[in-house]
Amino acid sequence: MHKFSEESIQFAVTNNYVKKFADVICTEDKDGYLTMLPCNQMGRWAKLEGEIRSAGRNPYKVWTPHNLHGVLVGLGASIQMEEVHCPKRSLKISGQRGNKTQLSRYKINSQFFVRAKDCVEEMDKIKFALGKVQQLSPTIAAKVNFKGLKYQAVKDYYFG
Repeated sequence: MHKFSEESIQFAVTNNYVKKFADVICTEDKDGYLTMLPCNQMGRWAKLEGEIRSAGRNPYKVWTPHNLHGVLVGLGASIQMEEVHCPKRSLKISGQRGNKTQLSRYKINSQFFVRAKDCVEEMDKIKFALGKVQQLSPTIAAKVNFKGLKYQAVKDYYFG
């Protein structure tokens, strides 16, 4: 997971709302009171967070091979002649859709996986070709947390 600066999140969230259609954001404060805030001042009232994370099940050929190599080495894998030997305990298993008990793939991390049909299990290791690893498409998520919001504080700020 990669983090963004608070300033870049504020800029992205604010501009996304302003350029589309929202002038205000309606939410509840911590006591359940409906509160309206100008969207371009959301960062004053909310904790903003953003991250890059994988999205869905749409795999692609690996486009960050150096990152994959570092992840595999960090898991204790050895890579020789494009063949990977990875400790089985370092990988997470994932079941098929509709039949979670049937092994579908081995997750290397949240970005990378290899299909079980492309692997060979040898004792406590999983062996597969480096070229069989697939990467999930990333998405950027912004989270807006209004947990500490108080209607009276918003009212006092804007109306004195």
